[in-house]
Amino acid sequence: VTTINIDCILEARHFDLELTTLQPVPEPLTVHYIGETASRLLFLTVNWVKSIPALKDFAVEYLSDLLRANWSDLFVLSLAQFAHTVSLATILTAIMNHLHGTMSRGRLTADRIKHVM
Repeated sequence: VTTINIDCILEARHFDLELTTLQPVPEPLTVHYIGETASRLLFLTVNWVKSIPALKDFAVEYLSDLLRANWSDLFVLSLAQFAHTVSLATILTAIMNHLHGTMSRGRLTADRIKHVM
């Protein structure tokens, strides 16, 4: 059994990430707030990956390809990490309410919603 010393891959600073969100949090959540929070989370995640010492020796093109291919997985992991700050259930409910409201006002068709999902 091979043991990997995590200190060689990540340093203590890599475990202390802070997501800053817009304040105050609107009630109910708005699509703008959700989009801004998601952007901040994705930006934080990409910067975190780029700061990992083991990845600093990779060519920029390779790291870009790696992030492009795996950004959604990293984003989901980040959502899980920040579940205490960003409630996925609340966000999904707000998005569904927005889609329902938009559809009921005739600005969006059910077929388009099915296509997006």
